[in-house]
Amino acid sequence: MLERLIVALINRALRHQSWARERLLRHAGKQCLILCPPLRIALCIEPDGAFGSSAGSAAPDVGITLPADAPLRLLTRPESLFAGVRIEGSVDFAEDVGFVLRHLDFDLEGELAEVLGDIPARRLSQAGRAAHLQLRQVGQRSLDNLREFAVNESGQLIEMAELESFSRSLNGLRDDLARLEKRIALLQA
Repeated sequence: MLERLIVALINRALRHQSWARERLLRHAGKQCLILCPPLRIALCIEPDGAFGSSAGSAAPDVGITLPADAPLRLLTRPESLFAGVRIEGSVDFAEDVGFVLRHLDFDLEGELAEVLGDIPARRLSQAGRAAHLQLRQVGQRSLDNLREFAVNESGQLIEMAELESFSRSLNGLRDDLARLEKRIALLQA
C-alpha cells in the first residue's frame, strides 16, 4: 500500500514535468528496486515515462540501497540523502532515476489548491513548512545532545581538537625519539 502511495505521489509530480518523463522514457519496461530498510519499493518505468509498481519476480535492472539513516538525513540534511547510496546493476538507469528523484519538484501547495482551494492550501503549506523546520531543528538538537553526551559525559568519543592535539604530541615524540636514536648511533660509532 505504501508503495502505491509513493508511486502515485511521484507520478503526480511527473505529470507537470515533461523533462523528467522524457529522461525516464528511454528506460521504459525496466525495473528498479529501492531498498531503505524496512521499506522495499519495486518500481518499473511505464511506456509513458511514469513510474509503476513492479510486481514481477524478474530480477530488477537496478538495485538502489539507501543507508539506514536515510530518514534522519531526509529530515536534517536532505542534500546528503544520496551520499551513502549503493547501486547494483545498470549505472545509466540508476543515474537517470536518481537524477529525476533529486530534481523532481513536488508542488504540494499547487496539488492541495486543486482539491481544497488556494487559501486553505496556502495555510496548510505554511504549516507544513513550519512543522518541517521544527522537525529539522529537533533532529539537529538531538544529534548535538547525543554528541555532547558521548564526548563529555560518557567519554565514548573525544573532541576533534583533542585528537589533533594528541596527534601533534605523538608526532613530536616520534621526532624526538628519532633524534635520540641518531645521537645514540653517533656515540656508539
